Amino acid sequence: MEFVDGAFLGIEQGTLMTDAASTLAATPVRLSELAVTPTVQACTGPDPWVIQTGDLTLYFDGSTADTAFLTNWTYFGGPIAGYTELIAPPDIRIGDSRDEVIAANPDFMDLGDEIHVFEPVLLRFAFVDNMIEWFGIIDCVAEEMPVEA
Repeated sequence: MEFVDGAFLGIEQGTLMTDAASTLAATPVRLSELAVTPTVQACTGPDPWVIQTGDLTLYFDGSTADTAFLTNWTYFGGPIAGYTELIAPPDIRIGDSRDEVIAANPDFMDLGDEIHVFEPVLLRFAFVDNMIEWFGIIDCVAEEMPVEA
């Protein structure tokens, strides 16, 4: 499964939780009801809604399940929704090296244990021993406003 125009399976920041839950055939729960493993500190509200499928965790903010929208997500590898893996553009996978991420993404910011890329899609790549441990979006600005239909 790959990104197309910043979305995977039509899911992107601002997507309503009800739509993401339907697409992923998953049941959202409050973060406080779930032992999210592995844990990633996302800048969401005090008890965001969460959808976890395999090692993909999506965080949704909103006062009700019907209004909650995707703000952040992380992917640690493995199958999702019938696909064997999620592949970041351009063809970057969990376990790839720091050098591969840099070579594939000329517009990046190196923060030591993370690299942030900006084009073709905003993503964070986190590294352990210079290999990608997870990637995703943790962007606090997006929590301000959902995507309007």
